[in-house]
Amino acid sequence: MSRAERRAQVVRMKHRTRGYYGWPTDDPAELGKRAYTPARCSCWMCGNPRRALKGMERFTLRERRQAEAESCDD
Repeated sequence: MSRAERRAQVVRMKHRTRGYYGWPTDDPAELGKRAYTPARCSCWMCGNPRRALKGMERFTLRERRQAEAESCDD
């Protein structure tokens, strides 16, 4: 990917994230943060659910099915 393509992607992402979270901004620093890190924070709602959830809910559907299939095979 050329430098021009990367710059075009950054402009596209900044335009796309301009109104994220219900509070629009034109601040260049804030737009850059939103473009590169779309998740606002790492709480249980915004971040990776595997870190926050306990028990079987922390696994994907595919992993749960595989675990059930392995337990039935034993």
